[in-house]
Amino acid sequence: ALTQATLIALFASVSASIAVDFMKPSAAQFNRRLAANKVTEVSNRPSPENFVTRWLQARKQSGEIARFAPRPYPIYLVAAEGGGLRAAYWTEESLAQLQDGNPDFANHILVISGVSGGSLGAAVFSSILKTDRTAGSVAPCLRAVANTRFSHCTQQILEKDFLAPVTAAFLTSDLVSSVLPVGAPRRGIALEKSWAASVRSSLGIH
Repeated sequence: ALTQATLIALFASVSASIAVDFMKPSAAQFNRRLAANKVTEVSNRPSPENFVTRWLQARKQSGEIARFAPRPYPIYLVAAEGGGLRAAYWTEESLAQLQDGNPDFANHILVISGVSGGSLGAAVFSSILKTDRTAGSVAPCLRAVANTRFSHCTQQILEKDFLAPVTAAFLTSDLVSSVLPVGAPRRGIALEKSWAASVRSSLGIH
């Protein structure tokens, strides 16, 4: 008969095996998603010098830089630190309030650099900005009062329940794929999809 100590050791061993498997990156799935989204290869991206030159040239052609003469043209570099959804919300809400207070704010952003939650907040801000400039009239969350539109979108996008999809994936596909050789979607993908679904529903993207 199995002793209590044996059962505890067996349970600990299985748990550790599953935990290690959960931490393994799903490189194949990640690469497939990059290919499907047509992410630009690093080798095909412009050099920093060319990017800055093109960025400034576009603003010269639009007359933005001339409007500030003889004052220097403001250029903003945004750095967003990590910290989960709290960092995502703080980053996005900060950028949103600056944009709501000055509709020209985003025109002066040269780059946004972020990690973890900060990068999520930056991505949400970029999505709202792109939608506002291409289809703002049909984006549900952008129909708020003019000076609170971006903040309103931030709240709608990031107030959703992102824990439930992760928990569901953990208790189903993650658990199955940890003991069987099946390529079931993991909880990381479920989290990404929940973020994307929230952005699409709030911005009216189909």
